[in-house]
Amino acid sequence: MHILFVRFQHSLIFVVLLLLASCQSSVRFSSGNHSTTDNTKKVVLGNQGKALNSLQRRIITSAEKYLGIPYCWGGAGNDCMDCSGFVQRVYSDVGITLPRTAAEQFNAGKFIAPNETKAGDLIFFSFAGSGITHVGIFAGNNEVIHASSSGGVVRQTLADSYLSAGYAGVRRVVGSLSER
Repeated sequence: MHILFVRFQHSLIFVVLLLLASCQSSVRFSSGNHSTTDNTKKVVLGNQGKALNSLQRRIITSAEKYLGIPYCWGGAGNDCMDCSGFVQRVYSDVGITLPRTAAEQFNAGKFIAPNETKAGDLIFFSFAGSGITHVGIFAGNNEVIHASSSGGVVRQTLADSYLSAGYAGVRRVVGSLSER
């Protein structure tokens, strides 16, 4: 019983540290030119080429208008933004309030199986074993729109070896993404 309590304490401390370090600026994203080895998991999510409903179109259109905005840690404005600030801003544009950090956004969403992923769902990443450190918006066709620390807001394939290696799961924060 004591071991479980100690593990719980460590987990709680870990979560607090994650909240403080969410979307850390040390996370770097590739340009998609890395080769993939047999040891790298490939992430392929649902909603491949399916028509979008009205809310999905509004979310993706909002996300695309920020393409090219530079990255800055803690940013959520038109001059620069970090990953969770970008996601929060896009959802705010369509009238949906989200928490600020990637870890909080992860906890706010409902688990979605990879094959049930729809455009507008949030895709989460964990790099270097440090919990949820990054978030983006699934855009369909196995692509994510996210604020990359090396490229600003970009649209990138989830087949990228770096993104695939950090994939941590999908969350849906809006139930109507599943409606047609």
